[in-house]
Formats: sequence, structure tokens, C-alpha cells
Amino acid sequence: METRSIKSVAALLCADLHLSEKPPVARSSEKDWFKTMDGQLAQLRDLQVTHQCPVLLAGDLYDRWNSSANLINFALVSLPRSVYAVPGQHDLSYHRLSDIHKSSFWTLVEAGKVAMLNWENPVCIDGRSPLRLHGFPWGVKPRSLKQPHDLMLEVAVVHRMIWTRKTGYPNAPEDHRLNAYAKRLKGYDVAVFGDNHKSFCSKLGDTLVWNCGSLFRRTVDQIGFRPSVGLLHSDGTITRHYLDCSEDRFVEADELKDLEAAGLGDLSEFVDELNALGGAVVDFREALHRYLDTKRVPEAVRRVILQALERNK
Repeated sequence: METRSIKSVAALLCADLHLSEKPPVARSSEKDWFKTMDGQLAQLRDLQVTHQCPVLLAGDLYDRWNSSANLINFALVSLPRSVYAVPGQHDLSYHRLSDIHKSSFWTLVEAGKVAMLNWENPVCIDGRSPLRLHGFPWGVKPRSLKQPHDLMLEVAVVHRMIWTRKTGYPNAPEDHRLNAYAKRLKGYDVAVFGDNHKSFCSKLGDTLVWNCGSLFRRTVDQIGFRPSVGLLHSDGTITRHYLDCSEDRFVEADELKDLEAAGLGDLSEFVDELNALGGAVVDFREALHRYLDTKRVPEAVRRVILQALERNK
């Protein structure tokens, strides 16, 4: 691999942070989820200090559009500086871009922590590695660039499913296959994508397409996945920098099988709805305990359910 000066890095590329108040089920063994998230974001902050460049974030900063004040405050402290981002569907109420001003994402914009990119007003970043950034949030299809700038790297930041033969899924829509974007990405030097949690890099005509993949491992099928950050160089090439995830804790394999067999996902939304019932929740808790005591519920499932209830008292 070619050795480059650290001064040649123009931006750090990432997506799909899915910052959340509680760990996902597969990571419920984590002792302190906020500490875990901050440890990974610290690596991103360190990279930024080393390379003195902005961070381009291709959507789904939060796992929920209406994140708690606690999680918003965490993001204000733990995210790197100079973050340029587009919102993903998880950042938007009912996935509607028109409601962006209601979101936790927008709170970061108002606070000056995040600069939101759009397709109508490209952002130019001058300096030793000039960039022109074009944002395409969730629900906005990329648009070709008719007059590229000769002295700047033209970068599209997109939150939209894109897939290749090795990074797709059963019955993935053909209009989201990599080759289907050829016309829409014409004119860009680099296109940075979020939404598909499987990372890949591919050339499409004259455009280098970088799908970031998720920054945190959140599901059982990601145990073998290595989160990474893209280092965008001033010559338009990208180097992959893997993050250290050696301290990640997952639920034991046998327990994960029980959880999967039960079709169990994140219970927090369900519990939030229960809490909205007020005093009726007490009766529900008692009934649930009795049910779990009398039914043949796998121990892993039982523990996750009860932990979710306790965290939401």
C-alpha cells in the first residue's frame, strides 16, 4: 500500500452511528454503553486531531429521531468537531425530511455541533485539500453534477441503500444496485454512502463509491464485522482505517440463539409505551413476572425482558 503523508487526508468518512440510550440486545452484556460508545468515538476524535480535517457523516447519527436530552448531551461532548452530515431515516420523524426541525439531529445543528448538508447549496471547504460537499439526505435521490469544479474534490454525501453482489440481501431492489447509480453519480469524484451496514468500496465510471458500513456493531450477524473509517485523500483515493473493537462485549452465542428463536428485538420502545400507562404498569410487571415464572421462556429472553423493564422504572 502506498504510504501517504498525514497532511494528504482531506476528510474522515463514516455513517450509521445509531447512537442510542441503551445497548442493542446483542450488546446487552456491555457494562456501560455510553462508555463503550465514547471509546469508539474517541478513536474518531483522535484521527481528526492527527489529520486536522473534517468528518463527513452519511446519515443515521441517532438510532431514534427523538433521542433523550441525556443522549443529545452525550453527542455534543463526544462527537468530533467539524462534522458535516446528512440525516438518515432514523434521524427523521416518520422518515420525513420536512420534519427535520423536530429532531434530535436538528438540535445538534442548532447548537453548531453538526453542519447539515443539502443538494441545493454545496458547502466548500478550502485549505490544503479543497472539497465541495453535496448532501443528499434520506428520501432525496442523488443528482448528477453537470459542472464539476476543476480545483476541488466533488463529494456527494448520501444516505440511501446501495448494494453490490457481495453486500446485498435477498430481494434487494434492483434500482439500488451499485450500477443503477451510474448516471446519478456522474460528475462526482467521490460518493460517500450510508444506510447499508456492510462496508464496501467500488469504482463507478469516474466516481469512487465508498459505502461506510456501521460504526458500531449492533447485531449478532456483525460479530465478524470490522467497523472502519474512510480516510479520503486529496488525490481522491480512500484508505480504510479499522477501529479497535477488541473490548466489545456480546451476549453469549447460546443466549443469542434463544433471542433469535424468540424473534426478540429491541424492547425499549415497547417498554416506553408501557411506562406511558402510568400506574397500570405495576400490574403489568406483576403479571409479566408470573407469566415468565410459569412459561418455558428461555433464560436469555427472560433476562433481557426483565432488564429492559428495570431500566425503564
